[in-house]
Amino acid sequence: GWRPARLAAGLQISPKHALPYYFNHDMWLRMNGIRPAYLEPGAGLLPDPTACEKLLNERTRAIVLVTPGNPSGVVLPPDVIAGFAALAERRGVALVLDETYRTFRGTQDPAHGLFARPDWGRSVISLHSFSKDLAIPGYRVGAVVGSPQVGREVMKLLDCVAICAPRVGQEAAWAGLTAAGEWRAARAAEVAAKKARFDAVMAGRPGGFELLSSGGFFGWVRHPFADRGTEEVVRDLVVRYDTLVLPGTAFRPDDRGTFRVSFSNVEEAELDELRRRLVLAGDELGACLAQ
Repeated sequence: GWRPARLAAGLQISPKHALPYYFNHDMWLRMNGIRPAYLEPGAGLLPDPTACEKLLNERTRAIVLVTPGNPSGVVLPPDVIAGFAALAERRGVALVLDETYRTFRGTQDPAHGLFARPDWGRSVISLHSFSKDLAIPGYRVGAVVGSPQVGREVMKLLDCVAICAPRVGQEAAWAGLTAAGEWRAARAAEVAAKKARFDAVMAGRPGGFELLSSGGFFGWVRHPFADRGTEEVVRDLVVRYDTLVLPGTAFRPDDRGTFRVSFSNVEEAELDELRRRLVLAGDELGACLAQ
């Protein structure tokens, strides 16, 4: 079975990220001397296990998937996740599933069936965040689900970083898990409604801005200005149109003309204002380029 890699400065092991990646994953790995490799997604921004296998080598120790994606919002279907789990098991590496936004998939169906397998602990590690589920982000309370062996290795790391989450955060998470089921369901439905409205707002490509995917709290959008860098476009959106988004260059090693929109704290009615601002930006910035 899989054995945890020892994380030490200068050690070159290769986790595989499906693009776009969450920037803190990439940053933490590089700070610890671990070299990530990137998997270009296929249709619908879905990663392909077969394409991933071609990137694996003797130094690979983990495959990292975020679902629903941050920044893409893409929710990986159970069969895609199962394909990566089979690949990880076959090649003796870990499959790390970051499921921070699992509650916000627009369905109560299980995200996957991996935990029904008697041997799931040989390769699967699941990460979750109660901070998102229970709206307590400042307390940074989460969960790592893995085999007892993985738990022992995680505890070694935590012993040198933070023994445990603060008591108040643990109490809040426990209260949420045991007594806030209806509240959690209502919040998940609220986010699902916002996503549906966001999708509708973006369906007509306002200002030429194209929605590539959405889910969880996020939308992944391509801007229409082929001759402008995304960071410049994002700067104009916030300075000239009061619209704050994150450039796609924060989530991948190159510029593909994309940025992330977070709609979690935006009221549904305000999404119509987003459409108006994107139309205005598309018209005015396009006119500037034409000049």
